[in-house]
Amino acid sequence: MNDCVIFYNDSGVFGGHELTSVHAVKGVMENSDKNAVYILSKDNHRLQNELAKINSNRFSSIPIGYSFRVASFYKNLLFKKWERELRPILEQFPLNSIFIGVQGHIEISSAGLKLARKMGFNTFSFIPLSGTFRSHKTKLAWLRDIFASHLYKVPHKIITTSKFVKEDLVKREHIAENNIQVVYGAANLEGNLEIHQPTQSYKEIRVALVGRVEFIHKNQLFLVRFARKYLEKLEGYKFYIIGDGRDLRALKKEIQAANLENLLITLPWETDCEKLYGLFDILVIPSFFEGIPLVLHEAMYYKKPIIASNIPGHAEMLHADVLFGINDYDKFYEILTHINKLYPEAMLAANRQRILDHHTIKKFGEKFYKSIAGNEHPSI
Repeated sequence: MNDCVIFYNDSGVFGGHELTSVHAVKGVMENSDKNAVYILSKDNHRLQNELAKINSNRFSSIPIGYSFRVASFYKNLLFKKWERELRPILEQFPLNSIFIGVQGHIEISSAGLKLARKMGFNTFSFIPLSGTFRSHKTKLAWLRDIFASHLYKVPHKIITTSKFVKEDLVKREHIAENNIQVVYGAANLEGNLEIHQPTQSYKEIRVALVGRVEFIHKNQLFLVRFARKYLEKLEGYKFYIIGDGRDLRALKKEIQAANLENLLITLPWETDCEKLYGLFDILVIPSFFEGIPLVLHEAMYYKKPIIASNIPGHAEMLHADVLFGINDYDKFYEILTHINKLYPEAMLAANRQRILDHHTIKKFGEKFYKSIAGNEHPSI
């Protein structure tokens, strides 16, 4: 078999980074004559569906039985049960192939990266986040942070989607600057939706939080607690939480317990971008941590006002006036009620043009392939 680019993602959950990795596959196909293969968890059905749309005889996907879970990940690193399935797959490819671990965070796909490096492949990590587990307040966070420091050293090179993440890894993990490349993500520019400013053609101004329902990351409980605090001042607004995830059932219980079903509405994920961004007027991103989320790029393209937590990834793309401190309900309300002043038409148009100039799938694909091409195979 000819050398190729191997993508590996053992997450069973689909998110923005998984979709961005599909864009990366397209970039390889469009900018080279290399073959590409995507090895992925059999549980990630949405990723399988997205990959099925790639119509090329140079591309194939391979499902595997292993799906990342924290406990099983550390157990499998000791007993290498997963290796019995993955090693025979990798042995099909020549060692001058490029192996890319698609990592939502550093633990995801590290099993594959460790094996690929040990076998002699040229390895890359494609990762949007660099934060510590201690800051996420997860179980045994301090112990995971100790081991994570080792995992950042597994790949030969790292590709990330944020300048801040690169700076953080250089400073905290002491990774050489020339081993980290920044390739900003892309918006899916399928539609020409022109609904942007809050409009009087709807009964309420529609505010949405879009993303995987995961409290410790995306912070959907922010809207529940905000609605409780400002309930009497929210006439004329409707809030939507759009997405699926492990905390969806708990979110619905929180909304019901607060008697907010008429104000806070949950909706399933919508894969059609034009339909999705036609559902609301204003996007809110109250995350505890992010790289630069895909939804931010897309909302800029569709000329949606964005209000976001003041974290580095958001600050790379948005003006300081539309950022609020983590769980700062008062500042969020202030921005929300002055949204038209903060987002004049000229700013919305400039946001859209910025996406067209720098963040299209085509431009991302070109830059992504350039970031992995021309690298000599490292000596092991």
